[in-house]
Amino acid sequence: MEDLSLVSTFPYFHNFTASTNSTKILLPDSARLVTSGSEDEALYISQAGSTEGSAPPSNKGFIPKGNYMPIKMARGNLRQNDIYVAAKTGTPDVSIILEQE
Repeated sequence: MEDLSLVSTFPYFHNFTASTNSTKILLPDSARLVTSGSEDEALYISQAGSTEGSAPPSNKGFIPKGNYMPIKMARGNLRQNDIYVAAKTGTPDVSIILEQE
């Protein structure tokens, strides 16, 4: 798990090594735009149906190698405060960028 919930300055850049199992990323309430990507490998990104350390669920997004995918987070009680990231193959370095927008 990557706990970014206490981040209070933006933009904020965070890197970690992913695997083919889902890594939970806890987000701060004030982050409205979350951008994820990897130079090394394609990634899967998900929310509902994901669990830390398990294979990505069937309902997921795909981020091609060398690309970023921005996600605009909801506000209020519709917001989930986490996302899950998994590598398609290998153990790539993953970049997460948090912005207030």
